[in-house]
Amino acid sequence: MGRTNEAGETNEPSWLAEENDEKLTEGLLTEDITDKTLAVGHKKKADTTNEQHKKENEASWLSEDNDEKLTEELEQPTTEKTFEFGVPEEEEKKPLLQTREATKKSYTTPSTDTKIKAGGDDDGDDEDTGCHCTKWCNGIFNFITTVAIFCHLTYLCAQILPIIFINVDHLQTMLRVYISVFCLVNICIEMEWLFKGSIASHYISRGLIYSFLGLVGVDQAIAIRVDMLHLNHKASASAQFSSLFQNIASWIETCLGYFYIVMGLFCMNMVRDNVRKKEGERLERAKEEREARIAGSNV
Repeated sequence: MGRTNEAGETNEPSWLAEENDEKLTEGLLTEDITDKTLAVGHKKKADTTNEQHKKENEASWLSEDNDEKLTEELEQPTTEKTFEFGVPEEEEKKPLLQTREATKKSYTTPSTDTKIKAGGDDDGDDEDTGCHCTKWCNGIFNFITTVAIFCHLTYLCAQILPIIFINVDHLQTMLRVYISVFCLVNICIEMEWLFKGSIASHYISRGLIYSFLGLVGVDQAIAIRVDMLHLNHKASASAQFSSLFQNIASWIETCLGYFYIVMGLFCMNMVRDNVRKKEGERLERAKEEREARIAGSNV
């Protein structure tokens, strides 16, 4: 196995010595402890990293810190009144219909102070397009009524002039008197003094009456011209003027009747009533606002 020297000692390899075995054992133990220490350190680091990832992915309201904050807030005494869904307790007790009406009124009806700041006029309709439309429509219907009254007056004069300037028989005189009475009644209907809201005030009914009276007047004008032919064109200038005037007035009355019939077919009577109702409400509201301004200025 080993060699012996002159002194009698055995020369063994260094790796077979007992001291070497002890060193190797100590080195292996040291390496084992180091490996275990490193493994424990890596495990702790991995656990810490996983906890951080969990906290980052977890919602804020699920954390324990949030629970502690909520507990502290609940334990604190509340001194102010709390409202549910942003509605005060007093308003919750009000009926729902009353609240809706008040909200609608606040959005639809502008206040007097706002109008004063805006610098509007007394009527307060310069900034409202709907009021402009209502005013224009009401003006158109008023214009039609004025033209109709003028036509009736013209036709009434056309019925009276022949009685004065032409020697007509009694039958023609009575017929003209009746037609004159109808003309006066038609004027009162146009002014809404008679039969307001009845079937006689409807546009179709008016159109039928007006056109009938106009055609009767056209026939009367033809009868006057026939009488003038019997006189061999020796009729006076007043008679000729009366015949021409009645002919024109009768055709105007007839055309007015046809126009009213067309308006009735398109239900313009209902449109006129709605427009006048809105216009009346607007004027009443303007009057109240004007009185409120005067009362405020006096105070």
